Amino acid sequence: MAVTPGSFHPEHRFRAPPPSPAVPGRPDHHFRAPPPSPIAHGRRSGIANDQELTQFLQSSLRVPNLALPGRGFPRRKLVRDPPELDFRALESMGPESALGVLDSAARAGCFVVINHGIPGELIRSVLAAGDGVFGIPPEVKAEAARSPEIPWGFEEVDGEEGETHGSEEFVWCNDDPAFIKKMEGFWPMEFSNFREEMEKLLGDVRDISKKILGVLEKNKKNIPSSSSSRRRKAFQEEEGERGGGNVCYLHKQWHIGNNSCSEYDMIRLLIRGCEFPHHLCAHFANGSSSFNVYSKKQWVSFHPRENSIVFTVGDRLQARSGGRYKHVTGRAVFQEEQLDRISMAILYSPLGDEVRDQEKEITSVSFGQQIMVAILLILVYQFLLFILKKI
Repeated sequence: MAVTPGSFHPEHRFRAPPPSPAVPGRPDHHFRAPPPSPIAHGRRSGIANDQELTQFLQSSLRVPNLALPGRGFPRRKLVRDPPELDFRALESMGPESALGVLDSAARAGCFVVINHGIPGELIRSVLAAGDGVFGIPPEVKAEAARSPEIPWGFEEVDGEEGETHGSEEFVWCNDDPAFIKKMEGFWPMEFSNFREEMEKLLGDVRDISKKILGVLEKNKKNIPSSSSSRRRKAFQEEEGERGGGNVCYLHKQWHIGNNSCSEYDMIRLLIRGCEFPHHLCAHFANGSSSFNVYSKKQWVSFHPRENSIVFTVGDRLQARSGGRYKHVTGRAVFQEEQLDRISMAILYSPLGDEVRDQEKEITSVSFGQQIMVAILLILVYQFLLFILKKI
């Protein structure tokens, strides 16, 4: 069927005209039109988009349900009083018996030592001299206050609302000549007397602590194996560098706080537990109504015997024993009629020479063991000689 020009036919297809021939002398750029844009077949309503956005925001901003602990501080545990050790009887015991008694006591983290041999007059004189340090004027205390650079001196603890401070501490150290010179200028005659009496008491406490620690160090479960000799050597070097820890805490309680104040004091003691690394801490309760012992999980309270010394395990001994002996902290608590008294705590860590002596005692073989080895070698020699004669 013929199609006349200008007429329309359904089968007629339109085609683009062919490209123009290139003009001589001009570059051929081959211009082409961009591809056609896709045509949407339909548009989603704005209501659906708003609903999805709202659901996303609601799911993103939802606060998860957290299972928080019921208490933010250790719980009190009702247990019997800590074990009591008769130091005089302990000295007369054999090594195995003394180790059994001390090991069971130290695993509790706290034990009471009676018949320790320190004169009561010496303890009372040190406490009386230490009580006078809290009578220094406030402006002088401010000059001798503790700081990050100087960890010795005075520190006040806030008490209940409307009170200046609930308790006060004085940290004494005999290894800092600058601090001693400063205190002698603030408190000349009294500080010299306090220092002299404290030196006597410190020597007696070190003798008792050295005896207790020496027995505990003989426990084979606490001795590092031969495979960890490098770690043991590093531990000895660390002990020698840190010194003997001649640090004493004097604590003055000014009033009876409420429960919240006690909880704050508890958490503060736990944080301060490792302020000065030590093996043992000797506490002098000075006739307090109770003595509180704090650990990370719980705390206990008991009434110490008169003229006794409460020992708590330090962080170094816990690390040395591989966690067998638990590190705890303690503090004496006074009633209203006892607020004129102070409590005292002395930290003990062996000196570098004492650490080396204890290691020699641990690694040395006793005379009885040497005899047993000699007898065994003789029997083996006789047996081998008998076999050779038969052959």
